[in-house]
Amino acid sequence: MTKNRFGRWVAPACLLAVSASASVGLTRGDDGLDLGRGLPAAYSLGASYLLSKGLERLHTGDVKTDPVVPDRVRAPERNQAAFQRAIAPILVTHGMADSIVSSVSRPRFLEDVKADDSDMTVVRIEGGDHRSNMGAAKAKISAWQEACRDSGTPPPAEVRIGYLKLANAQLVAKAHGLHEKAMRVPIKWIGFETGGQVNAAIAAGQIDFGAMGGPPASVGVTQGLGYRGVLLLNMLQGVEGLAVRQAIATPADLAGKRIATPFGSTSHYLLMVLLKQAGLSPDSVTLRDMTPDQAVSAWSAGQIDAAYVWEPALGRMVAQGGRILVDNAEMARRGYPMWDISVVRDAFARAHPDLVASYVRSECAAIDTWRRDPEATAAAVAGELSLSPAEARRMIQGTGMVPCSQQIDRAYLGDTSTPGALSRSIYDMAAFLRDNGRTHGLASHADYEALIDTRHLVALNASRR
Repeated sequence: MTKNRFGRWVAPACLLAVSASASVGLTRGDDGLDLGRGLPAAYSLGASYLLSKGLERLHTGDVKTDPVVPDRVRAPERNQAAFQRAIAPILVTHGMADSIVSSVSRPRFLEDVKADDSDMTVVRIEGGDHRSNMGAAKAKISAWQEACRDSGTPPPAEVRIGYLKLANAQLVAKAHGLHEKAMRVPIKWIGFETGGQVNAAIAAGQIDFGAMGGPPASVGVTQGLGYRGVLLLNMLQGVEGLAVRQAIATPADLAGKRIATPFGSTSHYLLMVLLKQAGLSPDSVTLRDMTPDQAVSAWSAGQIDAAYVWEPALGRMVAQGGRILVDNAEMARRGYPMWDISVVRDAFARAHPDLVASYVRSECAAIDTWRRDPEATAAAVAGELSLSPAEARRMIQGTGMVPCSQQIDRAYLGDTSTPGALSRSIYDMAAFLRDNGRTHGLASHADYEALIDTRHLVALNASRR
């Protein structure tokens, strides 16, 4: 392995199934610490966590490695120096069935790591007894290190993150500088109105990470744009819908009307589904390709009769005399849930797997903030979208946020072995868009399922247990 310019050990792709970091320290039975190949002693950092919480026993019974703890008391400068070197270690711990490891210190330590938002990654080795657990772990990690020793890549000059100008946790990550703090490279944020614009930027090599809904993501696969979805950003519920003039009472009344929507977007896809359910063909209405902001201007000028768009444009048309005929929550009840994902270019992911893992970790932290701190979330959304706090809270209520711990469930993205329901739906979206003349051709079914890559989510969730 190689060090990047910050002197921090990083994990190449072959280690990401376990962790986003690769510095490992292990205890060596009765002889204290085994630093092995000059790596920092992750165990000592773990001990310092426990000490800072007033807990001085790592083991139960008469185990000679317990003097590791008072050693850290007598030499606190060693811990301080380790933290100043920005070490991000893997800490290998014994399995939950190991009776020698303290039943008090183990969960306490794990709670402290989570509460302190540490870069430390905990890998728990299950099975076997106390000594064989650690011996097996050491052998396995040594093999990983040998396999990955020469695969490190210098960090990029900057990381370019494309985001959608709508209410989701990415606005929290942006407002709180989460990626800047975690990646420690310059971050360039680039805002977009539609997923189609994000696809164009990826095709032009202008961004490294992007955000888009399922339909534009399916278009990206059809066109072979070369990216992978790594995170579920949000479920689109009341935050997106069809605004209509008051005279339009049912979907059938849309016949002959002028309807705006961003072509290739989640809104466009659901509008096509709605027309089909109402027995209307696309030719029975006048469709206009407009961004949400363009749709608001056209609405104000009386140039359109309806628009399927998302907030804040949706609310602005309602404020100007419109009403919502149907929203995404209703379309989900009809069997068409809609969502946004975060994607990363394949070339960037191959070169910088550690930064992809960091990105997922920070976005998940933003999702946690969204769910537990509504005031901070509303402030971030209001600030980015130029809304009042009340408007921001309304938009937040219309956005479903799935914790990262649940995103790998079969109801959502699935795990590395079994695609989830959302992953499987991408092919259906692509086929629908092709059959309705919005795209040409179709990739293989496997190509669409392969769009979603949950290995970073799986590794993150394993480290949080």
